[in-house]
Amino acid sequence: MTIHSQTNEITRSGQFWALAQFSRFIRRGALRFDSQGMIPDLDHVGLENPDGQRIIVLSNAAVDRTVTLQLGAMAAEVNLKKDSVTTLVWK
Repeated sequence: MTIHSQTNEITRSGQFWALAQFSRFIRRGALRFDSQGMIPDLDHVGLENPDGQRIIVLSNAAVDRTVTLQLGAMAAEVNLKKDSVTTLVWK
């Protein structure tokens, strides 16, 4: 986050918004689980909170697109905007 010294205008970076996603959904004691994918410019991480809730965070650096995610027997098609961070929660 940057604060302009003369105008006090606040500019939030991509890292700021990514951290906001993580802190909103991922709890202390969460464990990362293996996630696999070979889509260019799509980064992801999967975590399980202590209460069993599973979280997938996707970072899409490419164009708007739709991807299919699978977690065990569950699957979902997700629309991702260009330069976005998306969080999915399974309970």
